[in-house]
Amino acid sequence: MKKLHPNSVWIFFTKGFVGFMFGIIFILASTGGMMGYLVNENTSLFYLLLTAILTSTVFAFIYAQLSYENYEYKIDDDGFKKESGIIWKNYVTIPYNKIQNVDIFRGIVARSVGVSELRIHTAGYSDDRRSEGVLPGISIEEANYLRDELVKKMKGV
Repeated sequence: MKKLHPNSVWIFFTKGFVGFMFGIIFILASTGGMMGYLVNENTSLFYLLLTAILTSTVFAFIYAQLSYENYEYKIDDDGFKKESGIIWKNYVTIPYNKIQNVDIFRGIVARSVGVSELRIHTAGYSDDRRSEGVLPGISIEEANYLRDELVKKMKGV
């Protein structure tokens, strides 16, 4: 099986950092009574936010490395196969006759680190915002190759 592009770590890092920051802010906001205890004469809100940012950075870095190491894909005779997940593994097989469309998406983070996201849309998947088969960090050349290869195999079925 093939690995994602090494720069995809930055995609995972960005998603992890934003998620961890929202989580920390939610916890701090939901414990409003503790804010007076946490921010007193010995500490300030600045140090509290700095701690939240540093904690999010460390956890996001660990999350990004583990996500990258546990994300693999391949194209074989049965269809497109993908394995992902850190704690709970996700195994996806998409037969070629189920593929409806293959898109290449490049968001701002992906463009800044030189990678693309391949999205494979299937006939039975009803969520318009996402697609069933997603490769979040592959090179532009690999994305174009995979798109063309999947379309060829899709039409050949």
